[in-house]
Amino acid sequence: MGPMHQCEIKNRTRGDNEIEWATGLQYLGVHFTSAKIVDMSMQTHKFYAASNSILHNSIYVLEMSRLHLVEAYTLPLLTYTYEAVNMYAAQVHVLSVCWNNVYRRLFRMHQWESVKMLQLLSGRLTLFCMFDLRKLCFLKKVFTSSNNVLLVCGQNFYTSMKYKALCRDYDIDISQMFVSYQCLRKLVYDKCQIVVHASLR
Repeated sequence: MGPMHQCEIKNRTRGDNEIEWATGLQYLGVHFTSAKIVDMSMQTHKFYAASNSILHNSIYVLEMSRLHLVEAYTLPLLTYTYEAVNMYAAQVHVLSVCWNNVYRRLFRMHQWESVKMLQLLSGRLTLFCMFDLRKLCFLKKVFTSSNNVLLVCGQNFYTSMKYKALCRDYDIDISQMFVSYQCLRKLVYDKCQIVVHASLR
């Protein structure tokens, strides 16, 4: 067989209008490259640019104050729309590396040092646990919504393996999905603490 050549797809026409083929779709600040895949490069680029700007201009500020600034102004760039978009574990790992690098730079840690314990001791969650908490809170709102369409979507997701796995990871049953945000956060934080301690042994 000869070498494979990339097939060039020509634009289509509908009446007098020409329809262009695109390699991606930009919707509400999220770049989709296919029906289920989100391009994270733009998201991580914006995050690093914003974080570097804040950290560069706050050299003489206390570490925790700088962390508050980064959490307020750059962390939303990583967590934006996560609740409503399915991401692969590898994609979440990329975002987690971005967030952990901020801790390493703030607290002058080496690249190979884990920041998980530092995050927990400062009352924070790891990014993986943070994402799961956001998804649980989002689902709680969907399950209690007055919108019939959202309720049907929530009922369909309620029977899915992903939802069952998410609840199983944090020992959450359906009755606990209707408690306050603080209670949900405590459930996630306590389980996150156990997992981090076990991984560092």
